Amino acid sequence: MNSYARFFENLQQDLKAFIYWCLVFTVFRIAFIAIYNGQLNGEYGDVPMALLLGLRLSLKTAGMIALISFVFATLPKLIVKNWPADKLRFC
Repeated sequence: MNSYARFFENLQQDLKAFIYWCLVFTVFRIAFIAIYNGQLNGEYGDVPMALLLGLRLSLKTAGMIALISFVFATLPKLIVKNWPADKLRFC
């Protein structure tokens, strides 16, 4: 397998992790809104804006997590063929 194929395969794994963390943060945000809906006093107009602004924050957080994976797993895999990228990504 050439280096381009290894790079795109690892990049795909990093993108999957990015999407996974964005979804996890969004699900927790929705769960917290559902748990604390009694404190909204029946005003649910701000919920979509809160979800949108929270998604923007989650994109930054998930991007940092994916960047760590990209730097320590994907980039070294380009140079070293036997780099344990999957084990590092799992950690």
